[in-house]
Amino acid sequence: MLKKILNKILISSFLSYFINTSLNNIVRILYFYFITFIVPPNIFGESDLIISISTLMFSSIFFDQWIINLRDKIQQERDFNSNFDLFVISLFLYLIGSLMFSYFFSLNFYLLFLYGCSHVLNQYFFYFLRSLKLIKHSILISIFSNILFLLSSIVFIYLSFDYIFIVILPIIFYNFSYAFFVICFHFRVFKINFKLNTLNILHFWRKHFYLFFNSIFYWFLTSFISFYLYYFFSPTQLGIYSVALKFSSIFAIFLSAINALLQESNFSTKIFDSSKLKLILILLFPILVMLTPLFIFSYELIFLNDFKIGSTYIPYSVFIILMQFLSSFFGSFNLSRNNLFPIFISTLISGILNILLIFILSSAESVSIPLLINFLAWTVNVLIRILAANKFLRIKLNYFDWFVLFLSFFIIFIDLNSSISIFYFVFLIFIVTIYLAININNAKKSN
Repeated sequence: MLKKILNKILISSFLSYFINTSLNNIVRILYFYFITFIVPPNIFGESDLIISISTLMFSSIFFDQWIINLRDKIQQERDFNSNFDLFVISLFLYLIGSLMFSYFFSLNFYLLFLYGCSHVLNQYFFYFLRSLKLIKHSILISIFSNILFLLSSIVFIYLSFDYIFIVILPIIFYNFSYAFFVICFHFRVFKINFKLNTLNILHFWRKHFYLFFNSIFYWFLTSFISFYLYYFFSPTQLGIYSVALKFSSIFAIFLSAINALLQESNFSTKIFDSSKLKLILILLFPILVMLTPLFIFSYELIFLNDFKIGSTYIPYSVFIILMQFLSSFFGSFNLSRNNLFPIFISTLISGILNILLIFILSSAESVSIPLLINFLAWTVNVLIRILAANKFLRIKLNYFDWFVLFLSFFIIFIDLNSSISIFYFVFLIFIVTIYLAININNAKKSN
């Protein structure tokens, strides 16, 4: 009975991906909202620093092995677990890294190690299910794991755990439970022939070693802002910004679903419909501009305590999330075409640019300056990747396309410095309506 109901609900693969990628984010957003009533902002800042340092380590040690394994299975029909010995070695290296970073930065070793370890296990088994095209199974497992996430959080709060444990431990519990359920439900197909193949490990590292530097510079671009806010402002400022970023990730739910849906198409040899892709990507900018006031109003309505001042960070966070999505999309596209150099060079340039401009232009008086710099650095990253991908996509922008993009960016910069004028808002809606009408009319003519 349950299987019939699921098959009726999960009509399309897009809906399956959307449910799977959005479920975790929704549960976490709601959880973080409720604990803002008991957890002070500085604790959110400390937990965000632990997550930031952990991200630096596991991204530079594991090289996104699960994505590479998925790509090799789709393109070369290799066994997904063929590099499992490398995964185990990477876990050991992460343990050593956790010991070092916890000592030098006075961080909680157990939270640092367990968060990163649980995260990579979660990612590995999630992509393992995707390699078997068992996304519906992944949804069921996510539901079970999220139930345990909520139950564990209630227990930790009831037992009066330290605030920082209340923030991070339920996430760790979820990740481990997800991996546990995958093994329990699919132990027959999850076959591991663990053989320490030194030559295979060395070959993998030599082939993908550029990803080590790519991960470090990517951290400079994504998470250095957390490090900077924590040490150059205060844990409280970082905590308020991290909550605002989590709230803005509501928009990222839809973007992550689109990205997950397109990833298999990226790895296949299919050619994208460039005209439709161009229309979607261009419309993302004005749509986000028009939604931003709604995000700000909702945030101020929901958060009535110390976190309310975080509404000033909402425009920065939503625009940064959009650029992160575009960077990830075009990065995956270039990766699928083995066009690796633009991925590295875009991350290198934007990461260095982000750090240099933050140190040169930022002051201890305004948090908005480093956030604006981070948005500009992401924009540079996206532009480089688009230029590299366009030799495959062959997207051509006409004058009206450029006008819509220019107008959107113009209003974005106005919004980052003050509230959007109603005139600009109405004018943008008018232009987008005309733009859609022209493209729909052109599509009808072509058909």
